[in-house]
Amino acid sequence: MIRDPFIFKVLDISTGHMTLEDNEKLTNEAQDGHAPVYELREYGFLVYVGEIEENWPDDEVSSAFRKVLDTAKKLGCDYVRFDRDGREYPELKKFDW
Repeated sequence: MIRDPFIFKVLDISTGHMTLEDNEKLTNEAQDGHAPVYELREYGFLVYVGEIEENWPDDEVSSAFRKVLDTAKKLGCDYVRFDRDGREYPELKKFDW
């Protein structure tokens, strides 16, 4: 057994909680490798929460995307897994694209 393991908390959420523009930005950022985001086989993204304001300025992503990250941070999550089949949460805005 591993003593004192370091475990990440990840919020699983539908890509429907981001705008199409957010999706396009994440795709570009994942390909460029300059932002804390990783594309998950064309079905979603793994986004590092970290310093939200520094990594995801207001003028670069939607307020809905920022709200997801803020929610994850308040829940103590290190990452958000946006997945096309991820959970939908009625408390957060939903987009159909």
